[in-house]
Amino acid sequence: MSKAINKPTAQSVNNETRVSSTEPTNSIKKSRYNHKLHAVFGKALLVISVLYVLLYSFIPSNPNYGNHASTCSNVGRDHRILFAIWGVVVCSALIVNILYFLKKYDIKTKFPRVMCWVGAVGMVGFVVFENDKFQKFRLVLTKEQYTGKVTDKVQKFVGSYPRFDILFTKKTIHTTFAIIFGLAIAFAILFCLFYLARKSRKFKLATLVFFGYMLLTALFLGIKLSGLVEAVAVDAAFIMIYLINYVDKLNDNTLINPDFLPVQTNNEN
Repeated sequence: MSKAINKPTAQSVNNETRVSSTEPTNSIKKSRYNHKLHAVFGKALLVISVLYVLLYSFIPSNPNYGNHASTCSNVGRDHRILFAIWGVVVCSALIVNILYFLKKYDIKTKFPRVMCWVGAVGMVGFVVFENDKFQKFRLVLTKEQYTGKVTDKVQKFVGSYPRFDILFTKKTIHTTFAIIFGLAIAFAILFCLFYLARKSRKFKLATLVFFGYMLLTALFLGIKLSGLVEAVAVDAAFIMIYLINYVDKLNDNTLINPDFLPVQTNNEN
């Protein structure tokens, strides 16, 4: 008896080629992110940032700028390029390491990522606008320029004040962007720590330590605002981030993305 031979149809051949063609592309997509390279880059940025921020705090300041002449903002008024480098180094070190933390613990929530980029915008404004309270921006509104809805209240107001000036200085904008940067980065870090603190005692402790650091920083900057105090506060944040990201004893292996764990090999005798 002759056995029936099933010849491959065109559809089955196409399906096989589709499966075989998708496998390598998936592997390529997975291999595009190199966490080891990310870690090396993050560590390098932290080390560079710690050293640069500390050295920047010793740049001679202009005594004409008042009691807070040694702060990074006031030093940056006379050294614009060095201040721009300070902003790039600090911002990049924080964002790169926060993104590494998110990858390492497989946190896919968008909120901390959005906060990182909001912080980057804040740092750009912080550097671009000088800490100068004598350079003012003026917005003038007169009766002829008013284009809104005319009511009795508006007529009374405009009649009493024919010229309404809104004055704000570069210092106001500079300070506003500084607050945006600080709050955005703090929210990003605290969110990550709170997110993992629900599952790990180590991160509960880390959350308390970081929250205490924020309170002490606000207290010291309020009592004695100077370039050296700023440098110590920023470098302390970098050191804490380094410990959380790269010291194995402080990690919680039960929460880490398996791709970040070292490969264990069984040696057979």
